Amino acid sequence: MGPGPSCGMGMLMHAPPDVLKSQLKLSDAQVTSIEAIRTNVLTKRITLKAEIQKLQLKNRKLMQADLPDERQVLTAMRKGRALRGKLQEEQAKAHIKILAALTKEQRTELRAKCPMGWGLGQPGGGWGKGGRGRGRGGHGRGWGGGF
Repeated sequence: MGPGPSCGMGMLMHAPPDVLKSQLKLSDAQVTSIEAIRTNVLTKRITLKAEIQKLQLKNRKLMQADLPDERQVLTAMRKGRALRGKLQEEQAKAHIKILAALTKEQRTELRAKCPMGWGLGQPGGGWGKGGRGRGRGGHGRGWGGGF
């Protein structure tokens, strides 16, 4: 963890374009394509997370009743799980689209830099001091390969 580029999806989803370009030797067209994919998935992620938070507020209010309505509570919980599943699916689709924008050689290079696995949900360090531009730690959830 600590200074230096993160691995895999962390680098692909969050690193500045110049870092992407230098680390994986991307073309300008690849950087543009990846930026469009990132913007799209991040926009969807914001929307889905907001919906999840609204549901959590609704469920909290339902649970504060003297005798909560089980059907309403369970329905809200199921909807929340479905939204979280959709969020994971959108992130996986973006991951695959970004990988498809890379050449076979670039994917091989990416995997060589990330020997511990670089899938979704792996903890990892960041690409700058303190990781992901944060001032401390550099640890994240699901943003890299965990050097």
